[in-house]
Amino acid sequence: GRRPTDWIGSVQIFDEYMKSSRTTRKKPVKYGQCFIFSGIFTSVMRALGIPSRSVTNFRSAHDTHFNRAIDRYVSADGTPNEAMNDDSIWNFHVWNEAWMTRPDLPFGFGGWQAVDSTPQEVSENVYCCGPA
Repeated sequence: GRRPTDWIGSVQIFDEYMKSSRTTRKKPVKYGQCFIFSGIFTSVMRALGIPSRSVTNFRSAHDTHFNRAIDRYVSADGTPNEAMNDDSIWNFHVWNEAWMTRPDLPFGFGGWQAVDSTPQEVSENVYCCGPA
């Protein structure tokens, strides 16, 4: 694999993937950052004719307890209780929006839909994507 910072565009990533898949079995992506997955998703959606854009947020809350709060626990002496501090604030996160009609929803709910292409992680035994 290559470091995510080695790539300069989605076309280069697609080309590398197609070259490797001609001679060997297709290899899955080993690692990446949310901005890499978002860029690839945007490129694929646009290639399919679906309007798409990347969305960037700084200081993204990642709530693991589903209470819509970032909980911080401290011991009686005032030191952080790291065993209980599962919530975090990411320095940034990037996800996508894609323009879709939504005939499965009531009228007026079509338009820009949030889509997070970042691979999932387990949070309280539930698979979750980033904080989009």
